[in-house]
Amino acid sequence: MGRADPCLDAGGLAAISETVVGRFLGAQFRADHPDVARRITDMVEATPAAGYIATCAALRDADLRDVVSRIRAPSLIIAGELDQSAPARQSQELHIAIDGSELIVLPGAAHLTNVEQSEKFTPLVSTFLRGL
Repeated sequence: MGRADPCLDAGGLAAISETVVGRFLGAQFRADHPDVARRITDMVEATPAAGYIATCAALRDADLRDVVSRIRAPSLIIAGELDQSAPARQSQELHIAIDGSELIVLPGAAHLTNVEQSEKFTPLVSTFLRGL
């Protein structure tokens, strides 16, 4: 990280916000809900570039496969079918690693399933939590 980073040199997160939001929200959702997409874009663009870069590096470098297999708490994994940031195959691997976990893949959703499909996401989480 440093001044050689293109994100810092090219205008911060505004330079990549379209790509980032394109990974967070599916194309159809962005087209149908431009106001929501704009709010998410504004949040991304307001993020300090150095913090975003550090977070990306931490996610890239973290290998928690051994740790997740030790999770014993009830676990609900909700994935988006179109998620490029955490693809469904990674959610499946997580589900396999956490004994007794439940995996639900929401069709047509990208990374922010709680935003794109709140009408499905919220009842799933509420039902799961009531069952604890």
